[in-house]
Amino acid sequence: PERQPRIDAAVIYQKLPHRGSICLLEFIEQVDKEHIRCVAKPVANNPLARDGELPVWASLEYAAQAFACHGLINSATGESGGVIKEAWVVGIKHLYCSRHSFPVTDELPTIAASLIANQPGAASYRFSLTCGLECVSSGQVNVAFGVG
Repeated sequence: PERQPRIDAAVIYQKLPHRGSICLLEFIEQVDKEHIRCVAKPVANNPLARDGELPVWASLEYAAQAFACHGLINSATGESGGVIKEAWVVGIKHLYCSRHSFPVTDELPTIAASLIANQPGAASYRFSLTCGLECVSSGQVNVAFGVG
């Protein structure tokens, strides 16, 4: 199969409320109707870091931004029933963490998410966040979308 061109996340962030250093994704590596795979900016530059460490719960923000990008890309193709204007995490069903904080390495974190349930205005995703070869966190999250 032909490899998709990666999408610069800055293009997607123009349609999201995120600005500045809280824009955590560098690019979208792969995306289709049910999946998204994103590469994040370096952990060391994350505004959620304190004293050189990034708590692993911050993986929820990475995942939420991946879900928002996925929803926005799908809404642009007519897959979600309208153009997404807002998105909220409304429930965290599972969150598994292999450590207390992210490893600070030269390798960029990767977020993979799969859409497991979808209806107008709501979705459920499974996600994993890896740094290098280590899965730092994974979980399942419910998201609500404001469609306009």
